Amino acid sequence: MPICSGTSRPTRGTTATPFQPTPARLIRAQFSKTWQYSTNATFARNSAIGGSAQGGGIRNDGQATFRNTIIANSPSGGDCVSTVALSGTNSHNLIKDNMNACGLVNGANSNKIGLDPVLGTLTSPSGGGPPYFPLLSGSLAIDAGNNATCAAAPVNNQSQNGVPRPQDGDGDRVAVCDIGAYE
Repeated sequence: MPICSGTSRPTRGTTATPFQPTPARLIRAQFSKTWQYSTNATFARNSAIGGSAQGGGIRNDGQATFRNTIIANSPSGGDCVSTVALSGTNSHNLIKDNMNACGLVNGANSNKIGLDPVLGTLTSPSGGGPPYFPLLSGSLAIDAGNNATCAAAPVNNQSQNGVPRPQDGDGDRVAVCDIGAYE
């Protein structure tokens, strides 16, 4: 099942197929015409029809900003395709597909490009709530986010799986927000 979990905010003029805010289940998110952002979201296993650079995970034809976001494992269309430059400061993102990373560069603004986020299987929490992809041991997304981004709205130090952010996920006694929807 393709999914985006976390916080992605569509505004008027947005096209997506289909797209619902927090959590969003989607075939592909296409940001167009107006400013869009994705904060502490995980886009995984999404596809696009029509070629290798159509944006299976994300296609940006407008103004998009990504912070603390994972985009990975798109079986077709590439993880993140942008026909225009991204807006604002795009930082602390992990995109697996280094050939389709919306122009982001590995290491710049603490982005991790071309690296596997090591996601678990889609998990539905007991008692309800939106599904999420857990980060498995060894994931480079663990303790790699920006704490200020996690503390600010719309995340407000909350994770998709109900665990408060930040936590010390790598055992170094320093609590740092994880990249993506899961903490």
